Formats: sequence, C-alpha cells, structure tokens
Amino acid sequence: MLNSIYTEVALKSPGMYPNALTAGGEPGIEGMRAAARGITGLTIQDYVLIDMQGFSDLIDALGGVDVTVTDRVTLGGDEALNGVVEWFEPGKQHRDGYHATWYARSRHGTGDYDRMARQRILQEALLRQFNPANVLTKFQGVAKAGEEVVKSDVPQGMLDYFTNLEGKTRELPVGSVELVPNNGVDPQDPDYDSISLIATTL
Repeated sequence: MLNSIYTEVALKSPGMYPNALTAGGEPGIEGMRAAARGITGLTIQDYVLIDMQGFSDLIDALGGVDVTVTDRVTLGGDEALNGVVEWFEPGKQHRDGYHATWYARSRHGTGDYDRMARQRILQEALLRQFNPANVLTKFQGVAKAGEEVVKSDVPQGMLDYFTNLEGKTRELPVGSVELVPNNGVDPQDPDYDSISLIATTL
C-alpha cells in the first residue's frame, strides 16, 4: 500500500503538509517520507523521484538492459494492442527502455505481486550491469530533460559522495524482505513486529 500514499496525499490530503512546497518538496513526497520513517524508524534525509518516462529514458541512455524473463508476459495493459499481441518470452533478452518498463509494469493476466517480482528483476539487472559513475552521469543528463521527469532534494555536492559510497558497498551482500502474503504479511494490516522477525532471519 506504500506506493499509493504519494497519489492519495497529493490528490486528497495536500493540507497535511502545508509547508511542503515552500520547503522545496511536495505533499505526496512528504507523505511518503513520513510513512517510510514511521514504518522503519529511519530518518529519510533525501529523495529522488523519477517518473516512468524518465526511467525509460535512463535505460535507453545506458544502452538498454539485459533481463531474464521467467514467465511469459504480454506487453501492455490489454492482451491485444491494435490487434497485435506482443509477448515477453521466457529467457534472457536485451530490452530498450520502453520494453523494459512495460515488462516491469504489465498487469494483464498477472497480479500485483507478480508485477512487483518483475520490478525487482529489472532493478537487480540494472544494478548488476551498470557502474555507479555511468548511471550517475546518464541520470544527470535525463534529469536535465525536465523537472517533470526527475525531482530530488539531494544536494548537488553530495552526488560524488554517494557514487563513492555505492562503489565501496557494491561487493557486499544485499538482502531483501518481500512483504507479501506468501511471507505471512497482510499489506492492509501489517504487523511490524512480525516483519522485523522476518527481516532478522534473512
């Protein structure tokens, strides 16, 4: 449910964060930041928000991405687009930004948790294939295309720091916690104590 907070706050309850715009943010962003802080207890210092077109442009700027498709998935929200059905077939494929984004977003014939799994596959593929300096350089280029594509409050002077930090931690193991019903998590009524136990067993 976390991904709906941005839209819900922005459209229905912007008054919850009356100072967001003057502080250089947005109500939806501040709602997401507050929710993440409330759930994890962490201080969320900065954010980067990139819309789907920006994400697609970033992948194109990087020359595409190799993705291993695990299950047959149709492109788009409907099975037939203009009378033509296009499928992502199982196996390793090189995809441009448009197709990679659709692979991660396709909903037809699958559920939200299947879509979340594909998004993780795409994210991990991007992290494996591109070094942080390259991504940062291309990311800055995409960001210059327009404020509606990328928004962030990360200070410009911190970008080199984050690049160096990512390089130092690149070889460390990364764990993930899937907060899904298969792991005993109810997304509509999460038990955070149980989630903490799940995380500590990884």
